[in-house]
Amino acid sequence: MRTIKNFSLILATLGFILTPALGLAREDKPTAPASDAKNFCTRIANVTGEVNSKLVKVDQDRGSKRTEVFNQLKERKESRVKQVQEKRDQAKADLDERLSDLESDALTEAQLSALAAFRAAVAAAQEVRKAAVDKAMADFRTSQESLVTKRQDAIKANATTFKADVAAAMAKAKTDCAASVDPATVRRTLMSAQQAAKDKFQQANKDLDKLGGQIKNLTQTRNQAVRDANQAFKAALETARQNLKAAFAQS
Repeated sequence: MRTIKNFSLILATLGFILTPALGLAREDKPTAPASDAKNFCTRIANVTGEVNSKLVKVDQDRGSKRTEVFNQLKERKESRVKQVQEKRDQAKADLDERLSDLESDALTEAQLSALAAFRAAVAAAQEVRKAAVDKAMADFRTSQESLVTKRQDAIKANATTFKADVAAAMAKAKTDCAASVDPATVRRTLMSAQQAAKDKFQQANKDLDKLGGQIKNLTQTRNQAVRDANQAFKAALETARQNLKAAFAQS
């Protein structure tokens, strides 16, 4: 019976804070029986350890979520890098095949020289594009990780403040009980303080900048840089092609 009462007390006083990653949805607080309120001070010491362990669990869940977020970012980075490299390898293979066909058709030294110049011009243009695309992707990843880290750190700081507020409320309840304050009053004061801590935490997180719009801007900047690099490459390739065409026409 004592265990049931202790569990009832935990639900009545701290149930609303025990959600994964401190995702504190507002819930209706259960109404404690009159006997629970009356005997609050005799049982408060018995639940302190359980409250602390639940707060530790909240910390662990938040840490796991943080790790999950950064692992997802890493996986996306590796996947994108792999896709880009596969496209580059395929493009190089296609170009080498076409140049080999042209070289097999070349009849003069001048044509072979023109093909060599074309190959060198294309290779240089590819390196310029590669450097620009790699920089755009690296800048995006660095900025994205910085935004995520900043937000995660802010949430962690808010959670630390929340736990301190809860701990202070529990400490005051113990002090009031030791001072023979009416147990029902102690309980109401504790519940009020915990609700205030919860509301404060929720508002602090709500006030944080949302990442969606910022990530969208970073994505647009990256994509524009990639488009610019592709346009510059196409222009360089066209110039090289025209030079090759002219060289073959003359020879």
